[in-house]
Amino acid sequence: MGALELRHGSVGTPTGTASPDVLAALSLEQLFDSLAFRVDGPRSWDADITVRWNVTGGEPVTQRLRNGVLIHVRGASPDATEPDTEITLTEGDLRAVLLGTLTPEELAARDTVTVTGDIGRLTDLLGHLVTPDPDFAIVTP
Repeated sequence: MGALELRHGSVGTPTGTASPDVLAALSLEQLFDSLAFRVDGPRSWDADITVRWNVTGGEPVTQRLRNGVLIHVRGASPDATEPDTEITLTEGDLRAVLLGTLTPEELAARDTVTVTGDIGRLTDLLGHLVTPDPDFAIVTP
């Protein structure tokens, strides 16, 4: 594809991978990984945000945005630093907020969700995510 692009320009993206069916089929690990690709690194350089997700029936997952990089740690690892906010919720609610179908404020208002700390930190974290360009150049001259 790289040589074709150099000769004839960008060929675009023939398929969409962000359909609701594809996103629903992702494991939570894959979903957290996919969010890391969406971070606007240069704009997030000075951010330091930590959110811990306590998913019903699963291990806690801690996400941290620092130095323009979003990582996640499962369980009680030394890398799972003290969170700015801690949210206890179902997997369905977690998927809804991470995929953007539920706002952090709507999430916090649910009776089945417990929020400790500032829910605004989750809003800040999600604000550092951007939609990637599907027509990015594979090779640039």
